[in-house]
Amino acid sequence: DPAEFLAFVLGTLAKFPRSRLNQWRQQFMDEVIHPAIRPAARDLLKKHQDNNDLVAIVTATNRFITEPIARALGVEHLIAAIPEAQAIEAMPPSSFVILFSNAVTVGFPTRV
Repeated sequence: DPAEFLAFVLGTLAKFPRSRLNQWRQQFMDEVIHPAIRPAARDLLKKHQDNNDLVAIVTATNRFITEPIARALGVEHLIAAIPEAQAIEAMPPSSFVILFSNAVTVGFPTRV
């Protein structure tokens, strides 16, 4: 059940102050994500962007984790779960919303 999973994951994260979560996220980006992004991947993304292809990341992983990854990859469109507390301020006006018990999923077109 997606709602139960998100409630578990986001409930666990909610136990920590935002400043600590931001530190962990930056450490994850620095130690795991940035080293894993290969030049060939960047080149392929650029090729598709230059061809005016729609490049998007669609994931069940929450936006808190995936938004900086999308930015690092230069991907403008991101579809990801958003913790309810952040959903209202983060939603662009053209988004549609599917509500779960403790999370919100924002659909296309969402921009990073």
